Amino acid sequence: MERQSRVRLLWATLVVLGGLLLPTPASAAVPVEPKLRVFVSHAGQDSLGLSLVQAIADQLSRSAVASSTVNRDDADVVLFVSTLDPDAGKPGVVTIAGWSLVYVKGVAAIYIGSGLRVSDRERMPKTAADLAAYVDGLLKARRAELPGSAEWEQYANHWNEAVEQAAETLPEDACGIKARSAFREELRVALRWSMAANVRLNVDDAIKSAAADYVTDEEFVKKLQSQTSKLAQCQSDLAALKRSAPAIKK
Repeated sequence: MERQSRVRLLWATLVVLGGLLLPTPASAAVPVEPKLRVFVSHAGQDSLGLSLVQAIADQLSRSAVASSTVNRDDADVVLFVSTLDPDAGKPGVVTIAGWSLVYVKGVAAIYIGSGLRVSDRERMPKTAADLAAYVDGLLKARRAELPGSAEWEQYANHWNEAVEQAAETLPEDACGIKARSAFREELRVALRWSMAANVRLNVDDAIKSAAADYVTDEEFVKKLQSQTSKLAQCQSDLAALKRSAPAIKK
């Protein structure tokens, strides 16, 4: 009886350990969103400012949301930092740093945040760490709103598909205007504006409003053609009168 109890206990222990040691199925893995690449751009000549900017870049390289990059063209976001030494008589003691955070990838630049920091040499590491943490928080809070996110990509794709379908219903040429090309360009600018301003527009309303400028009824076209014909006839008659009129002697 005692032997059976020991066997059951051993078997239960093996089952529990097996459950703990078995790898988690791949389907249960949570996808990790790639980090936003941040380029730190510096303007200024003061030595303390240079040290501050380098420390900020180092801190951002440890961020959970962002990663620091040295290539401006690879960046998703640019942190513009402008530093100034306020006391030319005692250089390297204090620096004033103004900063702006801007999303720059793919569309018109999107403002995320800005501010001002003042630091001396002793507090410089903490100032850099605090600013990097603040930038990290801004990016974490605003990430889902940025045009590079999956939701914004879906919004842009839906917009472009709807615009293309509407463009096909317009005349290729309306009163000398390349209607389809102009319509597409107008809606493309509207999309870029909405993404830059972080405002989602109703594409159906935008299409309806823009299309009204390129749709002309037959009666209007006939009137326009009639007026054009009359103008051409007047110009022809005027030219004939000029040719037939006697020259004015000086």
